[in-house]
Amino acid sequence: MNEFYNQTSIPTDFVYTGKLCYAIFDIVKKNYFPEGSNLLLIHSGGLQGNASLSKRTLIF
Repeated sequence: MNEFYNQTSIPTDFVYTGKLCYAIFDIVKKNYFPEGSNLLLIHSGGLQGNASLSKRTLIF
């Protein structure tokens, strides 16, 4: 999620959004979607999952 933040400046939570991104990237690598497909991931906000993380984990 730090890499995503570096590219977009959008803070996300490591727990829930991290799981979403991991799952999507995993199925993309497995060619689940036809080549050239467009994907839309909706981050509906919420950073509460980060409260359980060490401050050194986050860059934002």
